Amino acid sequence: TEGAPTASEMNSVQTSLQRLGDLMAMQELLPRVQLPDGSQFLGYRLFGLMEGGLGEAIWQQRKGKKGEGGEEGELTTVLISLNLTRLGSVQARLGYGENQLQVGLSASEEGALAALRGRIRELRGGLLATGLPLRSLEVARMGVAEMRVERQEMMGLASGFSAVG
Repeated sequence: TEGAPTASEMNSVQTSLQRLGDLMAMQELLPRVQLPDGSQFLGYRLFGLMEGGLGEAIWQQRKGKKGEGGEEGELTTVLISLNLTRLGSVQARLGYGENQLQVGLSASEEGALAALRGRIRELRGGLLATGLPLRSLEVARMGVAEMRVERQEMMGLASGFSAVG
């Protein structure tokens, strides 16, 4: 993880985030798998990155409180994890509901975090170009262990999971 991130590495992160517009638009077409907590698991995708490393996308839909009236609404969440050979772990969590998109970006290494912060305007512009109603875009540092826990929660593995053999 030495040295500044290359333009190619940052383009990989940006491209992965911009592809989410298509996933959000397709959410009504995706098959649904019911999880024990009542949420619906919409999909999972593992992909290689040209710059080296692996990426993973997990998306699900669950019922949640919507608006001040407290009525139930559907919330779609997408978690993208990128494990880049030079930059370490980068994670994006997108929440879409109430016709609003919220994005949280996190990185485990300071170099990747600085690069994300340096290109936040460009990332914001790319997300707005998808036509999604972007409400917030935040960047923060998160440890690898915290990212792992967030991933397990998205997969429905955080509690009550047992394997039968």
